[in-house]
Amino acid sequence: MEPLVKHGGYERVVFSNDIFIEAESIVELLDTKGGDYDMACGLDFGCWGLYDLWVIRDRLGRIASTLWPYFLEDAGFRGVMANEPAPVFACWNGIISARADPFLPVGLRAGQLSTSPFTHPLVETHPAYPRPANLTPATTPPVRFRASVPGECYSSESFNLPYDLRRQFDLQAMYVNPRVINAYEWKWYLWHKYLMRHWAVKWWIEWVENGNGIHLAKMVLGDPAKIWQWDGGECHPW
Repeated sequence: MEPLVKHGGYERVVFSNDIFIEAESIVELLDTKGGDYDMACGLDFGCWGLYDLWVIRDRLGRIASTLWPYFLEDAGFRGVMANEPAPVFACWNGIISARADPFLPVGLRAGQLSTSPFTHPLVETHPAYPRPANLTPATTPPVRFRASVPGECYSSESFNLPYDLRRQFDLQAMYVNPRVINAYEWKWYLWHKYLMRHWAVKWWIEWVENGNGIHLAKMVLGDPAKIWQWDGGECHPW
């Protein structure tokens, strides 16, 4: 981050985990929605399908499924089915591209952030509460990777970053790009990038299966007789 925060001059910042991904996919990520986004993520995969369910949330803040098309919420559901960017509340999933200004000192920013007052109050559980009345997204101090604090719902730093971009910088245009496939193991990268996207498999999934049964998809941790669903608590959108 040192060249970025010392000198500025960047429009986008990319963070990547230790993943298998192709250069063309990174270009695809940067060009999500023709560049009209605040933050965009790829999709990371493992043996069961979509991997990082700990972070990703649909547009309404709900937990996703490992199974295609991943979301129950209609806009995300239809976006993934059309192989187009799908709106989400939060994501990380191997690799992200985001506006650079939130990471920069105020004096080095390029005007990507609003100078208008915030449209939503900062919740009391947020570590930056209380927010000064004269603060705007453009004058908010740089965002930092952070752990959850007491009183917040327990989340990873990968979740807290998009959460803070929304809460502290009023950046709401976040998308998952289903064309940006990545994985942490070579075998699962080959499986999901190529085998699962063979024309015959794609035809079956998109035209025969067509998302049938996605509403039944669940990942159960522990005893199924004692199942409960965490709703994310305060980490949900407004």
